[in-house]
Amino acid sequence: MAKPVTVNTAVDRPTTTIQYTPPKLKLIVIFVGGAADYDSFAGQGPTYIMGAQQRNYVREVQKKYPNTLFEGHFYDKEKDGVVSGSKNSDVSLPVKNRVKTIYCGYDQALKSTLEDIKITYATNGQNPGLIVVGHSLGGWKGAELVEKIMALEIKQGQTDLLITLDPVGERYFSPHRWIPALTAIPNLSEPNPVPKYWINVHTEGWFGTSEEKLTDNAVATAGARWTVKKADENLAAPKITHGDARALINLKTSKGFSAFQKLLKVTDSYLSGN
Repeated sequence: MAKPVTVNTAVDRPTTTIQYTPPKLKLIVIFVGGAADYDSFAGQGPTYIMGAQQRNYVREVQKKYPNTLFEGHFYDKEKDGVVSGSKNSDVSLPVKNRVKTIYCGYDQALKSTLEDIKITYATNGQNPGLIVVGHSLGGWKGAELVEKIMALEIKQGQTDLLITLDPVGERYFSPHRWIPALTAIPNLSEPNPVPKYWINVHTEGWFGTSEEKLTDNAVATAGARWTVKKADENLAAPKITHGDARALINLKTSKGFSAFQKLLKVTDSYLSGN
């Protein structure tokens, strides 16, 4: 548990102290972007595709839980960049819940982001819930992050929710897919996460009615879409372009809810209690 903090009262009154215990950290939510998302890639971007999804998520949660303090690394639309700090929608309300949210690039997921998570679990003395949302190359690395967290045993229990949006990486992370001499070697680098619930959404082919859509899907095809077989929900989105993460995350599953709705539902399970 977090240790109480001693705070001095006003200097013009007799010196007394009060005990303040920071609200419990309830949840960690990570958004992992793909190539040219968080940083530029091959002269393109940053596009902040997953940063926008993080922004939508924080906004929706704070509508229902205005006394929730979000802390971490955020996409700031007004500054058109990423900032670190905290967000509280109503400073007049006492903070009841704390949520840590991290927006990162695919190449940071197993480096600075993993270290951040390890430190968070080690220093809080608590076991907050964990959700990982990844898009494109970030889908692959997000899944690998979930696998790594379990392997390191830095969290008690499984990751609550993994969402992969048109994950890419078969060719980028697995050279044997495009080097003929290595085709007999199993794809040892393919992630094998075991979250409590996994929703995967994938687009298809080179389709598109505009040059932008054709280019977008050509990039995903070139990187080789990851054929996910172990997800609890595996959704085909043939009419959605690869870069439209908002449409992908809002596509309804066979059970009638979208990945975004599931994200809010799991969040609600942690913030609705005391």
